[in-house]
Formats: sequence, structure tokens, C-alpha cells
Amino acid sequence: MICFNKCSATIDINVPELEYLANHLTLDECRKLIAAAHFTNFELPNALSEAELRISKDLSCFELLVHWNSSPGEGKGRSHEVLGHRLRQLGKFQLADWLGRTVFQKIGQDLEKALDEGLKSSSSDTFTLEPLVELPTVPYEDPTEWTPMDSILFAILSVLIVTSVGACLIVCYSRVRQRLRKRSPNIYRRVDLSDNSSSESEEKFDVRDISMYSESTPIYLKSEKAS
Repeated sequence: MICFNKCSATIDINVPELEYLANHLTLDECRKLIAAAHFTNFELPNALSEAELRISKDLSCFELLVHWNSSPGEGKGRSHEVLGHRLRQLGKFQLADWLGRTVFQKIGQDLEKALDEGLKSSSSDTFTLEPLVELPTVPYEDPTEWTPMDSILFAILSVLIVTSVGACLIVCYSRVRQRLRKRSPNIYRRVDLSDNSSSESEEKFDVRDISMYSESTPIYLKSEKAS
């Protein structure tokens, strides 16, 4: 921040503000403020009285403030918050509020001035804008809408399913048929239930307990496997 009279010191305090503080502080208050501003502690140091004794009594309050404001390792490069914080600790709340309000007001004025200058310089420059290129619009498509391609895919899928099921049925039928063919056939022969039946038939089939069949009723018995 550039101060009035081109002072190189704190980043946001100028000479008129230091003069205002000096006019509203007694010499003792000013010496105590300068002594406290030399410390970096947040709270007031215990050795504040000893530090105050080291402050020269031959200089005025304004000279003390300017010396602190422009000395490296003291106020140079720091902000107004250092003096504002020490003023509140010393009970000078109105001066601390005035300092903060004045500094921020000056910062706002500088920012507004910088913006105005930047806008004026930009308005004087000429810019060539490239012509706008209109991109083609993509028509909206409903993802749930049934399209001809969906019909084709559904037909292909149906054919594949029917073909697969049919092939499985054919394979299963051919295997069952082959197993049935491998089994040996049963041979049946006619047995005449008459009184003149041979002894051989009586050994294989006892007809004495069968009363439901007549003598002339033929019975087919399962014979042994054909040789």
C-alpha cells in the first residue's frame, strides 16, 4: 500500500493516521504503546515497564510512531492490526476502532480507483471477437421407445431360443431311442390250458389255482431269452 508522503513502513498505515494517533495520546500512553508494539506476544508482556523505560523521552509521540512504523524488525512490513490490538489492551478502544475503520476505508478507495483505471484502460483497447459457430442440435430420443432395431433384435433372440430348445429336445429324444433299442426284446409264447398239456408246461406254470380262465382260454407266458 502506498502511503502519503511516500513513507515506506507498515503496509496499510499512512502519515496522517499516525498524526491523528499522536494527537490523541499522551506521551506516557504513546511510550507504553510503542513499548508494547515491540513485542510479538498476543498478551501484554510482563516486562512492559522495563521496555517502556528504554523508550527515549526526548522524542515526541509522533516521532516515536514514525520511528516504529519505518524501522525494520519493528513496524515495517506489518499491518495496522498490531497497533489496533495494543491500543485495545491499553484501553483505547475508540482509537483502535477509528484506526481499523480508517484503514479499511482507504483500502476500499484504493481498490475502487484501481478497478476504475483498469476498466478505462480495457475500454480503450479494441478486441476482435471470433464469429460464433452454431453447432447442430441433436434431436432428443426417448431411451424407452421401441424402435425397429429392437424388433429385429427381439426376433433374432426368439429364433435362437426356439432353435436351442428344439436342438435339446432332438438330442434327448435320440438318446432315449438309442437306449430303448439296446434293450433285449421279450418273447412270448402261447400256452394252451387244456387237460392234454404237457408236463413241461405244468412245471413252468401251475394252472390248478386259476379258475377264472376256461380250458380253451390261451395264456401267453414269458419265456426265457431266446438262444
